[in-house]
Amino acid sequence: EFAWATFGEGAEFGGAAFGEDTVFKEAEFGEDVVFNETEFGGATWFTAARVGEGTEVEKAGVAEGAEFREAEFGEGAVFNEAQFGGDTGFNEAQFSEGAGFTRAEFGGMVEFNGTEFGGLAVFNETEFGGDAWFKRVTFDEYAWYNEARFGVDALFIRAEFGELAEFNGAVFN
Repeated sequence: EFAWATFGEGAEFGGAAFGEDTVFKEAEFGEDVVFNETEFGGATWFTAARVGEGTEVEKAGVAEGAEFREAEFGEGAVFNEAQFGGDTGFNEAQFSEGAGFTRAEFGGMVEFNGTEFGGLAVFNETEFGGDAWFKRVTFDEYAWYNEARFGVDALFIRAEFGELAEFNGAVFN
């Protein structure tokens, strides 16, 4: 467990494997944090975590649910090709310079309610297996959902798109 831990220069967990539940609740990462190709065997909590610069979670696997409620991501957050097996929450999270979820897979419900994207938000080719809720979400710049697949309900109630929103080739079931 890394709850309330402080990583002044950032941290690298690339390729690491966590067998049980993993907790980074309110952890502070002064600079970059890297979880590329990391496997989380249980539920994962990054509730109210703070990342000063970049976040890389490419090709990571989360077997159960993940919670990023009120997390703050600086400069850029990349979750490309990450796989989330259970329900995932990014409610009230802040992505100050945008985020990438290209080809990410959400097996359960995913919520981005009240989330703020300060830069480009990319969900191209992302698969949403359960409900995908983007209620009261704010996209300051472009929001791209090209060729995304929504398996159940996709809710963009009271979403604010500051610039162009693209849903070319997206599938809504």
